[in-house]
Amino acid sequence: MIYITGDCHSDFVRFNKENFPEQREMTKDDYVIICGDFGGVWNVDEESKRESWWMDWKGGKVHKVRPSVIHLMRGQVYQIDGKKIFTFGGASSHDISGGILEPDDPDYKRKKKELDHGWLP
Repeated sequence: MIYITGDCHSDFVRFNKENFPEQREMTKDDYVIICGDFGGVWNVDEESKRESWWMDWKGGKVHKVRPSVIHLMRGQVYQIDGKKIFTFGGASSHDISGGILEPDDPDYKRKKKELDHGWLP
């Protein structure tokens, strides 16, 4: 089975058993695909305990994040569970025009960098 979601921004609470009860029956033959704004692996200085905990939760180019967590690279075509999936990215962000970030905020550059890397909650 393939489950698809997106925009986690390092907040993986949607995958707890209360919100995602289907996981009780999942095996290593099932897939959860997070389409963009994943977060969780972009803290380049050091992986946080929160990131570690979630990442240790039990066709084209990929980055192996964990044995069962694979980053599908953009611009690739994959065959997953009999389905052909094309990955792409690079869309403009709604975060600024949607009011999440204010360009006149003194911390704008820092917040934008954190948001771009999925470091903001």
